[in-house]
Amino acid sequence: MKKLVLLAIGITLFSCGKEKKTEAVEDTPEVVSKYDVIIDGIYEKNDSIYIQYKSEGYFLYDKPVTKLVKGGKDMQRITFNIPEGVTPENLQIIFSTNKEQEMLTIKNISVKNGDVEVFNGDNLKHAVYFNANPGFVWNEPGLNYKLNFDGQFPPGEIGNEKLEAILAK
Repeated sequence: MKKLVLLAIGITLFSCGKEKKTEAVEDTPEVVSKYDVIIDGIYEKNDSIYIQYKSEGYFLYDKPVTKLVKGGKDMQRITFNIPEGVTPENLQIIFSTNKEQEMLTIKNISVKNGDVEVFNGDNLKHAVYFNANPGFVWNEPGLNYKLNFDGQFPPGEIGNEKLEAILAK
């Protein structure tokens, strides 16, 4: 009986003297990309713009992100939401589908992921990151673009290697 009591006391002392370590496992929310493309421009006539983005090596021409723009003489901020969870690898922007739109002023094309600025193309800095197609011609005296709808493509630009390098970061 004495052995049983000593054994019970030994087990109690042994188990009470140790703290059980439990690691707190925090549930960290999965970070989901939420990219926005911001364009600041002057559209004198009502129009529509669409952006096609490259994902997993291919442009998704069948899934453009579109916006309607109300014409006016003031600078407008137009924000395009890329589908949640998609990380664009490049961008193609069709700036106008209105054949009556002759000139267009684009001051800024920027990209954000949530609150983080990925690319700041304000004050025409975007120009070196995009290649214009023949329908989107720079007009130096007016600091704007002349639109030409007579060609094979509607007026637009596509991101070049410099933009792809920034989006890949």
